[in-house]
Amino acid sequence: MRSAMVRLSTSSRRKLTSILLAVAIFVSFGMLTAPLLGRPVINGLLNAIIVGTGVGFFEEFSVQSRRGRWLRSMHPLKSILIYALVVVALFLLSILLIRLILGTGTAYRGSIDTFRFCFRS
Repeated sequence: MRSAMVRLSTSSRRKLTSILLAVAIFVSFGMLTAPLLGRPVINGLLNAIIVGTGVGFFEEFSVQSRRGRWLRSMHPLKSILIYALVVVALFLLSILLIRLILGTGTAYRGSIDTFRFCFRS
């Protein structure tokens, strides 16, 4: 009897392994730092999963592929800045997604209003 699973090519397996390794690294750091910062562990775990997955996909399909040649060929400080901006954008996106998933958006309503008040002209 044949397996119902699709056979992946070697390069696809390596890419998937690299993405899962990025997620594992981010999850381990997230699980360590969330309690140290006094945050709920579930928030750290979900943040780490979302950011680790995003960074893994960005690394494999945008940096290490042919399309990432422009990023690898530029000055290292510029490429690190772009990479850091992508990570920050993924982190901010993960905060919004976690608030939607856990339903804690209303708990932060006061801080959002305060933030808007600071930038009112």
